[in-house]
Amino acid sequence: MRAWAVGGLSRTLVVVGALVLLAPLTAAAATPADSVEVPLAAVDPEVNAAPAIPTVRKDGTLADSRLAEAVRQVDTGAQPAAGIDLRDGRILVEVLSGTLDRAAVTRIVSGLGGSVTGHAGPTLTEALLPAQRIRDLQAAPGIELVRLPHDVSAPVTTEATATGAQGGEAVTKTAVGAWHSVGLTGVGVRVGVVDWFDGTAWSSAAGAGEVPSSPAGTFCRNAGTACDIWSGGTGHGVAVTEAVRDLAPAAAVYLATTRTTSDLQAAVDWFVANGVRVVSRSLTAEYDGPGDGTGPLADVVADAASRGITWLNSAGNAAGSAADPGAYWRGEWRDTDSDDWLEYTADGDELLAFYCGFLNGVRWSDWGLDRTDYDVYVLDEPYSTEPESASEADQSAGALPIENIRGSCSSSSDVDYLLIGRYAPGGGSAGDVLEFMTNTAGIEHWQNPYSAAAPVVDSADPAVLAVGAVDPVLGTTIASYSSQGPTNDGRTKPNLSAAAGFSSHTYPGGFNGTSASTPVAAGAAAVALQAFPGWTPAELAGYLESAVVDRGVAGPDNVYGAGELRLPPPPAGLSRLSGADRFPPPPSPPASTPPTSPPAWPSPTPSPAPPPPPSATTPSCSSPPPASRRPSPPSSPGWPPSASSSSAAPAPWAPRSPASWTPSRPAR
Repeated sequence: MRAWAVGGLSRTLVVVGALVLLAPLTAAAATPADSVEVPLAAVDPEVNAAPAIPTVRKDGTLADSRLAEAVRQVDTGAQPAAGIDLRDGRILVEVLSGTLDRAAVTRIVSGLGGSVTGHAGPTLTEALLPAQRIRDLQAAPGIELVRLPHDVSAPVTTEATATGAQGGEAVTKTAVGAWHSVGLTGVGVRVGVVDWFDGTAWSSAAGAGEVPSSPAGTFCRNAGTACDIWSGGTGHGVAVTEAVRDLAPAAAVYLATTRTTSDLQAAVDWFVANGVRVVSRSLTAEYDGPGDGTGPLADVVADAASRGITWLNSAGNAAGSAADPGAYWRGEWRDTDSDDWLEYTADGDELLAFYCGFLNGVRWSDWGLDRTDYDVYVLDEPYSTEPESASEADQSAGALPIENIRGSCSSSSDVDYLLIGRYAPGGGSAGDVLEFMTNTAGIEHWQNPYSAAAPVVDSADPAVLAVGAVDPVLGTTIASYSSQGPTNDGRTKPNLSAAAGFSSHTYPGGFNGTSASTPVAAGAAAVALQAFPGWTPAELAGYLESAVVDRGVAGPDNVYGAGELRLPPPPAGLSRLSGADRFPPPPSPPASTPPTSPPAWPSPTPSPAPPPPPSATTPSCSSPPPASRRPSPPSSPGWPPSASSSSAAPAPWAPRSPASWTPSRPAR
């Protein structure tokens, strides 16, 4: 149970799984003057009608609290919450195994009446399981964790004002025009783009000559099911493809849309089968590892690199400035009043305000066996009596030290509040470092270092590059939003930076963010690969890191990486070469044979000209989270806060007094 103080009254919050219930009101101290106070009627007009509720919490067998609640709902005939993939009584889950191989996991799943829908790396299996057998799967020897699938495909975008010929600023800035003048335009190179696409936006860009009328191929997979790449997406991927083609106008582009980790692995297999050598991905994902380059997504991109692909990934837009607050918070566990609520600041602030949107999650550094168990709650208003969303994973039952929160946003300017509570100390909370990151604009207390320690971005593979953004496009300064390193194991990120903030047909007001700089680097990679087709993925990546102008402090740093991408003059002896006669054709799979395991992946086929009509039999991928990470500021007074990256923001984000919070903790 937790006690919540509202307008001079306190009430106890009881959570049963993911159900939030209220116990009777009792008297409490008045809310201190320096805290945000909400009129009681605005919070709960029926404050005197709250019933008494039992104090049972956590499933005890399933570590994922949202999955446990979904299983209970299916068992009782109720409809699971939004976001639960339920098909004929079976729930889509991800299974993390330690020593078991894929075949062994598949046998266990099949024996429980389930079916495997995909794999990713050596340890992750995606499967559909009857709800009543999910607990049996969790208890099976060798199974470490059964959880709901992570969302790995949120666009990372910011739009701003830009001028000039569409994409021409990036061509000028990177000096790739000299390579174009000798015929090095990406001829013979196949580039993959992992993103979200809209058929109407593609047709418009194709009509303007910014992208080909039809891509060389398309792949769409939504939680193990084939889908229509042109339906339910956005123009984000179209703008990304425009940028690739600005730098490499002759490169063939292969488009992929995915939702889950195993979907992305399937796309990698499809890319490899089609001879793709460079991949551009301008997306972020929920936390899935410690931030040290390990985890299921890191396994996927490492697999791509081992099979001939150089991977370019957006570093993220989580950094900030005094005028534009960042989207990443980091700090050690602090609880000076011993009430089991995290204090974000030295003056006892226990509520962290942030703009609502896609949440990467809360993660902490306790990756040992006896993990601290923290729970996370999102409030729509300060001192609300009911959380808008919650994550109460059971670390003692095998959950990773990560809490992934999903909620609903009324608008891009909706401000929510984060509470982190300690449910059980495990081996001890001293020294635990907690992190919270969003893909939206602005957290009350924030910092720039370590904001690039995100999935894929933190990869240690030498063929996987995280790309920061220099914005404005013709400037020399890192964009204030461009995420910064190091990783949680101390490596430099981003690997390099590139131009952003250029004009675009799809985004006439300008395309910026690391979503824009990443395809610039991918296009440059395609041009270089035409000149040197024998390079390995790591050699190509190393070349890009060397083809830079040093920015910031001398040498590689955690702001610009190796520097800003600026290609040297084209290599001698390649003048006027088209490259087509020197570039070996990529392997092509038989038209009737799908890529390698897992089964049931769509065979690679050329894409018809978009936009196709919606299909009655092929589901579309559901719309991704909002693309823009810099929404218009709300009208509340005192915004934007004039905070630095190391200080607390002024009102309306004033510190909330810890005296208002007096939880009564249940025994585990």
